[in-house]
Amino acid sequence: EEVLSLRREGRYYRLRRKKGTIKIDTIRELIEQAYLTPYTGKYKIFILLEAHRMTEEAQNAFLKVLEEPSSTTVFVLITPEPGGLLPTVRSRLYPVRFAPLGEKELREILGERYLGEDVSGIEEFNLLHEDEYREMAEFVVEHFFERDPVERIYETPEIRDVEIELLVQVLRWVLSDIISIKTGGRLIFPHLQERIKEVSGRYTLDELRERMEKVDMAYTYSKQYVKPALVYAYLMLEV
Repeated sequence: EEVLSLRREGRYYRLRRKKGTIKIDTIRELIEQAYLTPYTGKYKIFILLEAHRMTEEAQNAFLKVLEEPSSTTVFVLITPEPGGLLPTVRSRLYPVRFAPLGEKELREILGERYLGEDVSGIEEFNLLHEDEYREMAEFVVEHFFERDPVERIYETPEIRDVEIELLVQVLRWVLSDIISIKTGGRLIFPHLQERIKEVSGRYTLDELRERMEKVDMAYTYSKQYVKPALVYAYLMLEV
């Protein structure tokens, strides 16, 4: 009810792409609305879903409003792929990370959204992917955080056949878990809790966030068709 009230007052906007990418014309329309004075209240809120779908041209246009923001406007960009945003855009945002929902939460949400539907297949889906993610998480903890950096470089050839996007995604989740250990958050890989706890003592929160930014950049490189071997090398040098 509160959201509907904000929409009626012209203080809440949610932008979701209809299909494909978010183009510059859509962002120009958003910018135009952003600079209008709210009808009531002090702030207007713009929520941009799947923000990584913005074209480079659209992101550069959006960057201008981020560089000279209105004092009455709040932008919320939601994306599972922050590496898809330009570094210049990310540098002007305050990141808030969310861990994936657990099975219990997923079951409750699916049950409410699809009332009466059979959602038992969630266990089959989880089992399909769980072993792959667990094994990759164990590899990431050992290879990136427990081994000597020099050893990692010499052993690069053995990981060149690993699917790069999976590696980067799991590395991002492991870093999120290390941060969660320090901040009291929930773990994505609880079976690695003791090993992650030991690793967490070696880094400050600022150092971990810097590494997370490097991982996001590696994801961007992977999407730009940079050779996997070069992405691996970048990760080993920077993370």
